[in-house]
Amino acid sequence: MQRYAITKPGRLLDVLGRDLEPDGYVTFTRIHTASAHAECRQYGARFLNGQLIRIVFVEHDRFDPGGYGLASFRWFDEPLALYGEPPMRTGLLHAMEITHPDPLAPGMYSDHQRTDARNLALHCLIARKLLVIPELVDEARDTLKRWRRSPDVGLNVDKWQRILEKSKEEIACFLASMSDDARRLRQSSPFRGFVTPEERSRIYGAF
Repeated sequence: MQRYAITKPGRLLDVLGRDLEPDGYVTFTRIHTASAHAECRQYGARFLNGQLIRIVFVEHDRFDPGGYGLASFRWFDEPLALYGEPPMRTGLLHAMEITHPDPLAPGMYSDHQRTDARNLALHCLIARKLLVIPELVDEARDTLKRWRRSPDVGLNVDKWQRILEKSKEEIACFLASMSDDARRLRQSSPFRGFVTPEERSRIYGAF
């Protein structure tokens, strides 16, 4: 019985603005009041290492009262502002394992959806690195210079060039964006070499 927010970059925050870093599946409802009668709609969200990977609207006639479960999420010492709950411990909680059949599960993805979700997860990791190591932008610019010397250089090079002229915060936000432009450009990204083999193997294994 709390309010939560999913930010545009795809992070789940509590009422105090703290990142809960969920890993697993979340179902939630939202009251829509635009029509004459308020309507309760159910959504399903998939998080990987705290990052939103996919969110879908569950059709009304398929409303599922069950939950899909979290593998883990973060909780804090301070009590939340509503309802006067007792304080929670700091640490990473290992909660219930995923036990319900889930339409968001990797096995239900098409190959195209799986590739898009995997690219998003890779670039969310890269975005975090970029905020700590801004020199990665210079390396990406060098990659674009090499691409321009290729005889089959495409329009994506010009698009990436404009993006790399922005601040590191704006670039990181774009890398983790769920917009159509970001999804297309992640398919040919100058940042793809900035993950270690171990990181790449872990993310690919998740899909």
